[in-house]
Amino acid sequence: MMTEPRLIALIGAPGSGKTTIAAALAEEIGVSAIDGDEFVERHSGHSPADLAVDLEPADAHAAIRAALVALGESITEPTVVAMPSSVIELDNPDELLAPYTVVFLDVDLATSFPRTGLAAPRPVGFVLPRSLWHEMLVARRPQYEQLADCIIDVSGAIIQAIVEQILTKTADTLK
Repeated sequence: MMTEPRLIALIGAPGSGKTTIAAALAEEIGVSAIDGDEFVERHSGHSPADLAVDLEPADAHAAIRAALVALGESITEPTVVAMPSSVIELDNPDELLAPYTVVFLDVDLATSFPRTGLAAPRPVGFVLPRSLWHEMLVARRPQYEQLADCIIDVSGAIIQAIVEQILTKTADTLK
């Protein structure tokens, strides 16, 4: 397994733009981009929805962890990885992320919520997804911050501006 940084891992809540920004950043610097959710699905045979709904949390976390270990072992060149948002729920996520320069894409409710598809009208009396989403963003932020080498506020920002901020904050890694 390689020990030098594999360039950059993007972490953040669902709807923070990890996959889109990983692709744009990778194109800008001329390296590969990997969507961690897609890699986990290919490796485990379970979609993110299947992992969240059909499996017990411990089994889902084991499948995600095994896939991310395999991902890390498979990377042989500089790469930008859009990590699954659930990486922070795994045991010892810092170990999984150690080979990477970790960028936390910090996003607010107004930006992330519509991107998830949860903003559709809901019948009165059912769960309030906006409130639950906000609670999840607030609860997870400290975990993401603790794992991050740098933090980029992506709320309402355009992709190119985010890429430029990442390049500025990770300039030493890219040399």
